[in-house]
Amino acid sequence: MKTTYSYTCLVGRLDANNNLTPDSLNSQIWHRLAINSEEYEVITHTYYSSLVESMNEVQFDSQNNMGQICKFEMKVSSSLDNLFVLNEDSGSTKQYPCAIKSVKLWFFPYKITLFSIEIDDSGVELNNLTLMHSKWKYWTLNYNGFKTDELDKLLQPIFELTKEKSPEKITFLNTKIRQYQVVQLDGKLLQDDLLYEIGTHSPVGIIADNDMRKSYKPSQDYFDTLMRENTLSVYSNWKALGLNDTFTILAIDDAYKKSEEGIDGYRFFDMLYMRSVFEEFYCFERNNSYHEGKDDQDLFFATKAEVEIEYMEKYYFYEDISYDFLPSLMYRTMAIGMELQRDRQELTSLIKKALREKRHQEEAKRQRHTDNAVNVVQIFALLSVFWTVYDMIKTAFPCAVTETLAEVWMLCSILITIGFAFYSFKRHKQTEE
Repeated sequence: MKTTYSYTCLVGRLDANNNLTPDSLNSQIWHRLAINSEEYEVITHTYYSSLVESMNEVQFDSQNNMGQICKFEMKVSSSLDNLFVLNEDSGSTKQYPCAIKSVKLWFFPYKITLFSIEIDDSGVELNNLTLMHSKWKYWTLNYNGFKTDELDKLLQPIFELTKEKSPEKITFLNTKIRQYQVVQLDGKLLQDDLLYEIGTHSPVGIIADNDMRKSYKPSQDYFDTLMRENTLSVYSNWKALGLNDTFTILAIDDAYKKSEEGIDGYRFFDMLYMRSVFEEFYCFERNNSYHEGKDDQDLFFATKAEVEIEYMEKYYFYEDISYDFLPSLMYRTMAIGMELQRDRQELTSLIKKALREKRHQEEAKRQRHTDNAVNVVQIFALLSVFWTVYDMIKTAFPCAVTETLAEVWMLCSILITIGFAFYSFKRHKQTEE
């Protein structure tokens, strides 16, 4: 079975070199994308202006919008139409017909730089499609298995922006490539089996196969759970499946074919999927930093994260995004697949925990300073008492108080005072511990 239309957007976090900034890009290669007033007017008929402005540079807005991102498109001089895919059965190679339509860079806040590669692979056999998409998923491991000289040359400008300037090391920490997939078939009915197999890059027909020993065949419980909780079905001609590393739309007509308004008529990819991937990477990085103890030295994590989370809640961590019901449903399905709500809750919990620790230490520090001040006052008070007692004895018995007695009295007073001070400081230290 072949697709009548299909495209995939490969999305990953660029392992960017430390000096990469929007201003450092070569303007001869990279074209900066910003929306003008006419485009803004069109998009805001569907999406709230807050989302539009957080996901785009607004060309006509002179104000400094802290929620904006910077987006660039590589000027692709030629398209690639013959990648190679390894045939795992025979070990031979064969052409995989596809064309790279666009390559983009997305500069999000907090030094999170994403890239997207849009590939048109219409007319491909479904088994070849799922096999190739599985190889793109693990780009770092499989690149040498599908690369060509043409592909290296075409993507060289983006490889040059990475730390190692290596095609195999394009993603941050060798993370997986996310894929936004739209597949259209010539058929009369949508099949959950195909939606699952395309979404998970599994061999076509594995669901219906009766051999329970087959690799990639899911358990019935897992399959039923995904179809129940991770899918979106609004109209009879398409259905979507949201997973951690893929978002798949399976259609039986041209409802989602690329239009002049963007990658699809509702800009689901630009406005929703890229935002979701950014949120996922942000939460992952902050949660991971906390667990590894990189940012919580002196509880710096709490102070920094508290400020950041306020920013993220203002510009990204919200679900009220559209006048239309469909984008909201799409975003919710993407969020379920990526488990964004769980990641946000974990991050919020860690921040609250760190803040409690920070406040406890600050309170302990204030109490320690207060106790130290009280101890000093008590020491001087004790010396004053000894001096007053000595003066009273001297007044009452002037003949009995000799110079030697005075020296002994003062020495005993000092020793007792030192002992009291030592005991007080030790007691306070034990209390803090």
